[in-house]
Amino acid sequence: MRRIKFIILFSVILSKFVFSQEIGEIFTKVEAEEMFGKVLEEQSITTDVLKNVLKNTINSVMFNVNNSELTILGDNRKALYFTDSYSENNEIFHLFSKSKLEELLNLGNKEICLFQKREKAFTIENGHFILEYSLPCPPVCD
Repeated sequence: MRRIKFIILFSVILSKFVFSQEIGEIFTKVEAEEMFGKVLEEQSITTDVLKNVLKNTINSVMFNVNNSELTILGDNRKALYFTDSYSENNEIFHLFSKSKLEELLNLGNKEICLFQKREKAFTIENGHFILEYSLPCPPVCD
């Protein structure tokens, strides 16, 4: 019986650690250039617009830049910011924790936020800081 209680307790602790983990890591602009390569495609929006978009999601936020158009999805792939050409499909988005993006915006403290397809990654830039290490959605969408 003690063994079962231990296994259950261990599982609960482990699941809280895994599911509370933040997605994304912040780098300096110089580090990002070295690690992820040059920017191939970029789209921008104001930080104020992005902050308003973030009010409509709780845990996660996903981005994609395609043909110079930015699309932002929230929890459960709910469309938060998109153009007329966006259609719901299984297009791959780059998932970050909402909290990591908010941290980037506070660190960067600039009026414009840049969403960048680079040679080796998808990055978000604000000021002298870059957010990367997203997860692809699908398959990881929560």
